[in-house]
Amino acid sequence: GLPNRAALARFLPRAQQRNQGTQDGLAVLYLDLDGFKPVNDRYGHAAGDQVLREAASRMRGCLRGGDLVVRLGGDEFLMILQVAANDAANQARQVAERTLQALAVPIHWENQPLQVGCSIGGALWPQDHTDLEQVVELADQALYLAKQAGRGRVILHGDAAGEGPR
Repeated sequence: GLPNRAALARFLPRAQQRNQGTQDGLAVLYLDLDGFKPVNDRYGHAAGDQVLREAASRMRGCLRGGDLVVRLGGDEFLMILQVAANDAANQARQVAERTLQALAVPIHWENQPLQVGCSIGGALWPQDHTDLEQVVELADQALYLAKQAGRGRVILHGDAAGEGPR
């Protein structure tokens, strides 16, 4: 039930235009579910689909007005947040931490608690880069660092690998 890549391609330029010349920016959070493949392999695609639906619902519940969450494919998601330039990293981290907590709660499938979580990488526009597509790439790189540092954590671009707050 989430928007897809095509919706993201329409949303990003509009969000960027809305924020041109203001003190606001965008935070891009790149999310990957931790433990999704074993759930899908052990319980089947119906369970995997339920996990994706529930995860999507929980992610939407972590957003504020004007924010967007998109499913990129598989178990990868992107959150685009409207943030105040003077508090962008803090606002991004707050939403990311809320999302980590929401996804850490087991999802029930046929009386089985299924444990998934997520890792999150983030980057800020225009602080980290003026090209929004590059910001998405920086968030993806930060996600890779979050997974490398032990999963279940948030790393924003510019955090030292593994040293950013959990």
